[in-house]
Amino acid sequence: MCANFNSLYIAALRAQCTHFLMLSDDVCPIWSPGRSWFHFFAQEFENVGAEILASVIAIKDAKGRVSTALETDDEWRPDVLTLARIKEFGEITFTRPNILLNGGLMLWRRAPWSEKLCFHFEDRIRDGVVDLKSEDWNFSRDARRAGCPHHKMFATTILTIDHFGLHRWTTP
Repeated sequence: MCANFNSLYIAALRAQCTHFLMLSDDVCPIWSPGRSWFHFFAQEFENVGAEILASVIAIKDAKGRVSTALETDDEWRPDVLTLARIKEFGEITFTRPNILLNGGLMLWRRAPWSEKLCFHFEDRIRDGVVDLKSEDWNFSRDARRAGCPHHKMFATTILTIDHFGLHRWTTP
């Protein structure tokens, strides 16, 4: 998966693209006829002055979790958000200094910091438990380390998203 993401990103860099939109094949933005989901997403990107804008997308489980998280002192154990917690923020589009964005639907602006990035994940076994640092959360960490200002990294619920697997999980 990371190799595919990186191959597409290299192609965009070589084509001198000013922006890069990643849309995973199991993610489906829902929109009404005559209304482009991309228009709303790109407009929100510009409205908030984002360098990175990522859609909040449900994790494929029944716990109400999404794959947007907040970094903790332990990179192996981020604070995974739920839709209920995000609603408490009171914002459709939000950022936090320690935000970890989802990569399933993500738009970013080409900048010197972005040319240093590469999708990668890490896993380990500790005390009989498998831990994972996902490629999208590593992307957020690496973007900050490469110079993307944290206050320009946003997550949004502006779109309704279906995330497909054995079932369909919808994020309003």
